[in-house]
Amino acid sequence: MDSFVVTLYRASDGSVSHDLDAAVAIVRADVEVVWVHVTGPPDATTRHLLEERMGFHELAVEDALSRFERPSVQAFDGRLFVVAPVVVGLDAECDTEEVAFFLGEKTLVTVTNRDLPVLLDAQRRLCANPKKAQMGPAYVFHHLLDAVVDGYLPFLDELEERFETIADKVFLGDGKQMQELLKLKRHLVQLRRIAVPVRDELNTILRFEFPQIPAELNPYLRDVYDHLNRVIELVDLNRDTMATLVDVHLSTVSNNLGVIFKKMTVFTTVLMVMALVAGIYGMNFNRMPELHWTYGYPFAIGLMLTLAAGVVGVFKRFGWL
Repeated sequence: MDSFVVTLYRASDGSVSHDLDAAVAIVRADVEVVWVHVTGPPDATTRHLLEERMGFHELAVEDALSRFERPSVQAFDGRLFVVAPVVVGLDAECDTEEVAFFLGEKTLVTVTNRDLPVLLDAQRRLCANPKKAQMGPAYVFHHLLDAVVDGYLPFLDELEERFETIADKVFLGDGKQMQELLKLKRHLVQLRRIAVPVRDELNTILRFEFPQIPAELNPYLRDVYDHLNRVIELVDLNRDTMATLVDVHLSTVSNNLGVIFKKMTVFTTVLMVMALVAGIYGMNFNRMPELHWTYGYPFAIGLMLTLAAGVVGVFKRFGWL
């Protein structure tokens, strides 16, 4: 039993099927505008389908099945090969998945290791309005790549919401947010590491003339390029703001520590003054009148309290307390 699933989308009527033999034949002939999506693990059966049956170059197939392939643009045997990362979720790390595009004159083949909501939504929109797909596979490629890039924004918005919540806590004096700040910073670095190579990818497609990309499509790809620039700018802005917030957090922690040390210093000074009196009357000399005085003990206690109150009053007068 095959471990992969093949979805065949025909631009002519917007129909969707899972006819493997028809998909292989159309991709081999490259004569009908279709989008073939292959979902499957990077095992021998998926590799055989892409390399032996569909006829893709072995290096492109190897990159397509790799989960951590860097986004790139390459030409193999008359097809444009593109890899783009998709952000699936945010947890301890960014959960990402790679989608590989094999763009031919008439056909587009995409490969992922699992079902991705971004591509499923894009497929539903194409089924509802097949006119764009009928313009050619390059327009389907733009539609999918635009969906992938727009999918970065919800996760960036989620990071910004977390950031604002933590920022409010930090400005209220909460000194326990460093771990969350570092986690958000790591997410932003990962998101930037994803978006920048995709922007470079688009820049390469726009700068060089690939026969699979018609000139009429360039304005649409530039729009995706602008979206990526917006994502990167927002990431950089949040990183700069987060660096400032980390400084504020460290300053808050330092100030809180200074306040604690100041209070401890006052407390220690008061105890030292009281200990001075106790030390004098604890020397047990024979000729100390207060030792045999009836009110000697209350006098010593009162003297301690009076001196302690005097020290506290001096600290308050100089603004140290």
